[in-house]
Amino acid sequence: MRSLKSLFFLVLLSAFTGAAAQNMPSYDTVRLAVFTDLHVSPGSVADENLSQAIENVNRSGYDFVIVAGDISNVGSDAELENVFNKLRELTVPYYLIPGNHETNWSESACQTINKLWKNDRFVFEAGDYIFIGYSTGPYLKMGDGVVKKEDIIWLEQELEKRYKPGKKVVSIAHYPLGEGLSNYKDVTSVLKKYNTVIHINGHHHTFKLRNYDGIPGFMAMTMLGKPSDNGIYNSVVFTPDSIRIARHQEKNGYKEELGWVIPQNGDRSEIGEPMPGEYQEPMTGGSKVVPFSYQDSASVFTGPCFPTASTVVYGTSLGQLKCLDINTKRVLWATPEGPTIYSTPFVGAGVVVVGHVDGEVAGYNRKNGKKIWSFNIGSPVVGDGVADENGYGYIGGSFGEFVKFNCKNGRVEWKKKIGEGLIQAKPVISDNKIIFGCWDKYLYCVDRNDGSVIWKWTNGSPQKLYSPGNVVPAVSNGKVFIVAPDRKMTAISLTDGKELWRTNLHTVRESMCLSRDGERVYAKTMNDVLICVSTVSDDYQVLWTADCKYGYEHTPCPPVESKNGLVFLSNRRGQVFAVEGKTGAVKWSFDAGNSAANKIVEGPDGRVWITLIEGRILSIEPMEIL
Repeated sequence: MRSLKSLFFLVLLSAFTGAAAQNMPSYDTVRLAVFTDLHVSPGSVADENLSQAIENVNRSGYDFVIVAGDISNVGSDAELENVFNKLRELTVPYYLIPGNHETNWSESACQTINKLWKNDRFVFEAGDYIFIGYSTGPYLKMGDGVVKKEDIIWLEQELEKRYKPGKKVVSIAHYPLGEGLSNYKDVTSVLKKYNTVIHINGHHHTFKLRNYDGIPGFMAMTMLGKPSDNGIYNSVVFTPDSIRIARHQEKNGYKEELGWVIPQNGDRSEIGEPMPGEYQEPMTGGSKVVPFSYQDSASVFTGPCFPTASTVVYGTSLGQLKCLDINTKRVLWATPEGPTIYSTPFVGAGVVVVGHVDGEVAGYNRKNGKKIWSFNIGSPVVGDGVADENGYGYIGGSFGEFVKFNCKNGRVEWKKKIGEGLIQAKPVISDNKIIFGCWDKYLYCVDRNDGSVIWKWTNGSPQKLYSPGNVVPAVSNGKVFIVAPDRKMTAISLTDGKELWRTNLHTVRESMCLSRDGERVYAKTMNDVLICVSTVSDDYQVLWTADCKYGYEHTPCPPVESKNGLVFLSNRRGQVFAVEGKTGAVKWSFDAGNSAANKIVEGPDGRVWITLIEGRILSIEPMEIL
């Protein structure tokens, strides 16, 4: 029986605990409530569901609450602040991790979670249990979930430090440790070193018992309920003999609806339905020439850039710009750590330029990494920038700001409020025009001399998530080609923005590039197939299709055509494919890693360079391997 001292201690912790490590008193039985997939907007039915669940939990004797992500709909600051204030009404400690709705569409570049809850991961002990929670992304783009490299390192360090015989580990994340989490094997390999008795997750909105690589997994029910006016929360009760899992629905007076009782003793490796694996075997064999490969200790969400022929620069999830010597793989310089860098650095007038999530756009000395100049755009910068032939740079912010500046000294030539949402992908320069998409439903074409809008185009959908916000347009033969989240390819007149044709014959999405001769565009479909479309024809003319067998695909990583005519593309599992650009013949594929590629580019050495979210940077010789 719990002592009065222990109860008093719990009351003291009942204000917000958030993501900080706390040591709770020792007792035999641990009772927790699990909230997940709240999807709360202020004033919505989900908002009321949360209030009712909090009231019930407060009078039900739980020791603490786990909030397992997707607390909002679109990750807006207003939504997050509303949930934060609601959760403060809990009279027991709670611990929170974000879900994909907080990290994928965040208007603050994932900063608000850390601002409100101080961290996006937690660890604490209660009795014999180590509870450890961590974020699974994805971060600011559609794709699989991924546990950041530094979080995997942290996970292992914390468990190694805290674990001793008799301890039991409870893992918590938004994603299940299987389908949809690209590097789940890296996570389970750590958890299996210790006595992990269960993994708790949300994401799929269902009430299921799963098996994650030999670890019992509880997939918790969404608070939305079915129908949406019935709020639901989950409970997990740990005793020396068992783990008792139940759900509680508002329509039933929050009475316990028992799901499963998992024994604490004996072999648990067969408990729960196995998660389906989605790994694809490489389509063809043969050795590939990989002249450069480097593994960072942090994740990477940017592409590479090349200040010189012998150096490569990229940004990390720990907020550093790093410069590597291509020949020796030695780190030549690195900037101080800070918030995550999502914007791919670029070179203009011999200066390395990058946008930061605090709104700063800065230029760095390419030889030593010293900051030369900076200015603030006024909102988080996560999109890529580009430099023109005269050394001027162009980049956008999160609230529709777009700016032209001198890359040599940082002097702003003009700054315009052009759109209303996040400008995320790399702009394309064509003569005096700059074309870019925005998460406000529009594709913009502006005059690069003064920033005036020449035309803007929309697909007509009221749904902002169908916006061309993360597309890199292809411009050729007087046409602008885009493939947006609406899964259609569209050709638009470069002159006046009029729609020339539009088709959903193939389910393309956000990943497209122009051939080196400008006569073709290559686009990934969402299942297996790369298509090649003529830029010369006035109609939608498919020149060939290539069945690469890369599986289901939804990551926005444009292909690239190399100097020898091979088109390189990657999928969400880190496989790289080579396709002959003129014929569509699939040449080979290989596993570059186990996470999605950020960017594929051709470097000054003629090699094809790839960065992967897991923190790997590598190059490939663009040769046909027989």
